[in-house]
Amino acid sequence: MPSSTPKTKGGDSEEGRILASLNDLAAASLELVHDAILLIEATSGALIEANPAARRLLGSGSGGPGAASSNPAAPADPAVLSALLAQLPPLSQLRQQPMGRAVALWTAADPGLPVELTYRLQGLESDSGSLDVLLLVLHQPQPPLGSPPAVQLQHLNDLLNEAERQSHIGSWEHVHATDALVCSREARRIWGLEDSGDEPLRFASLLARLDPDDQTRLLHAYERAIQIGDPFQVDYHLQLPHGPRRTLRQQGETDYAANGEPLHTVGTLQDITEINALQDQLEQAAYTDPLTGLPNKAASLRHLEQLLKGRPYNQCIGLINLDLDSFQSINDSFGPEAGNHLLSAMAMWLRNRLEPDDWIARLGSDEFLVIRGNGTNSLGDAVALAKELQQSLIQTAQLAPLLPVQPSACFGVSTCPEHGIDPHLLLQAANTALMEAKRRGRNQLHPYSASLSTRIREQLDLEMQLSHAVERQQLRLVYQPQVDGEGRLIGAEALVRWFKTPATCVPPDQFIPLAERSGQIHAIGAWVVEEACRQLRQWDLQGLRLPLLAVNVSGVQLEPQDPPLEAALAAALARHAIPPQRIELEITETALISNPQQARQQLQQLAHQGFRLAIDDFGTGFSSLETLHALALNKLKIDRCFINALETDLTDQVIVRATLSMARELGLETLAEGVETAQQWQLLKQLGCTSFQGYFFDRPLTAEAFAQRLLEPLTPSAQTA
Repeated sequence: MPSSTPKTKGGDSEEGRILASLNDLAAASLELVHDAILLIEATSGALIEANPAARRLLGSGSGGPGAASSNPAAPADPAVLSALLAQLPPLSQLRQQPMGRAVALWTAADPGLPVELTYRLQGLESDSGSLDVLLLVLHQPQPPLGSPPAVQLQHLNDLLNEAERQSHIGSWEHVHATDALVCSREARRIWGLEDSGDEPLRFASLLARLDPDDQTRLLHAYERAIQIGDPFQVDYHLQLPHGPRRTLRQQGETDYAANGEPLHTVGTLQDITEINALQDQLEQAAYTDPLTGLPNKAASLRHLEQLLKGRPYNQCIGLINLDLDSFQSINDSFGPEAGNHLLSAMAMWLRNRLEPDDWIARLGSDEFLVIRGNGTNSLGDAVALAKELQQSLIQTAQLAPLLPVQPSACFGVSTCPEHGIDPHLLLQAANTALMEAKRRGRNQLHPYSASLSTRIREQLDLEMQLSHAVERQQLRLVYQPQVDGEGRLIGAEALVRWFKTPATCVPPDQFIPLAERSGQIHAIGAWVVEEACRQLRQWDLQGLRLPLLAVNVSGVQLEPQDPPLEAALAAALARHAIPPQRIELEITETALISNPQQARQQLQQLAHQGFRLAIDDFGTGFSSLETLHALALNKLKIDRCFINALETDLTDQVIVRATLSMARELGLETLAEGVETAQQWQLLKQLGCTSFQGYFFDRPLTAEAFAQRLLEPLTPSAQTA
């Protein structure tokens, strides 16, 4: 075989690329194998790759045979490598018999032991030709029985050093009589003593390398363990001359003489700097919200548990659970990046408004938590803090720059010990109070009470049953007539009813808000439109033509959804061959003012498709003339609250007259809801109202009953009685 000459890997040649590729593929596995493995170019004898075991076995090239290198990355001794290759058959013979075994007579690492050598010749094909590569595996067996003790001891020492090197755990022994500190090679490396060779060390000299605090920590743990006879473990820091500050973990156990005097303390040493850094990263990920940098729910529960354990008997702890209003609408309208910007701004706003000792966390989505452990003496104090935050938030002109939204939130409050001393129960109580606040609308605050839990459980049960209402066919539509000034039928309003059981009808004011909060209003709304179109078509086929059918649309349905509202409506109309001009969509005034820009865009699209649009319950909100003028509306429906006492309440008469006058100026039709008496009807006509709806004309009717009314002239029920 040719002599071994190290060859530079890489380069632009095809051969170089093959060698580099081979090195990349093999490097990871070579590092983990205990046997020595070499890759050699067969023609030149150049070393391509060798794992650490091979480099230790073959030596570093300095000192000749027997001078093994302690550095596993050192190159192999050319003389040793040549001697090893000399044990193999010639290349021509290898090509005939590419696999086999041989015995190396000596190695640099241990000239007294033979090495079993397995070889294989492998041909690699490339565009520029073939390349022969030798794969050598060297296995050094255990020293045979009868080997000199020094040989066996050296072998065991080599195994120990290799195990420590791979595990990065060193070993040490402290001889108490002399204060001598005997360290393994890996322990010296960890302590930064590689350059000390084998010179004796003293435990006192090791202590002198540490900062005073770490000296005290190590010495205290060490001496205490010796006194009581227990193993010890201590973590301390060591600043090496070159490099960052390291964290070390030292463990040990002491042997004693018969008289109780300590003889030896032996143990291990480990550099845990990277382990601690990884644990810190995991801790950061597990307990911190990545968006705002605030603690998360898990961290809050842990903090609350610590507060409760250290709480004086009479100390009160207040929890405030708050949730931003209409965050999903903001997210949908302006995009998730804007939503994240708002959440970060909210986190900063809370930091600026609260005390340094207050705990602030983001629990998820748009939900935050404040825990005050000091300065809260009662539930009243916690509620007062929540009210202060509530008022300050709505007075903030712009929480997030470049985001044109008026911030508000709902607040739920609980306290310890009034509502429990368990972290989970306290957080659940605050969340229950928050759910009640959100049920009541925007910018609401509610403290926890025991009765709330019962009500919330009932609401959750009702919500679960509502989620199956469509598939169980529990929803029904009823139809309330709408008439003109002569009492002639001009349309109807489709009203949804939920029969939880055949005999139990849940009122709309109970399940509609629940459906809106839970998002089930989308499925219910789609069913209502589908059923209304189907019924309208069925009446058409029966020769009973209803000019106009009004359908309620929730403000939640105006928010972005998949499919879009206009697409779902168009599909239902197409399935039943109903023109959009026969469907009037009623939207509440509060839905318009909660997000006017989004509502305006959505309603303009619906109007462009041909739908008639009406504002329902007009007068209960605070929409401006500018808002009304910008919307493509056809009709205003005056809320029943202004009709109930219309005959006697002059204020109601003024409001209704002003509303009707404004509608005329804007070119809008008007309809009065809740008309129950002839006097109300006559007065409304005198004030200028053009259409009417209410029990005076008829109650909401089933489809069958309404069909009968379509067959006969419709007059006010009071006149036909």
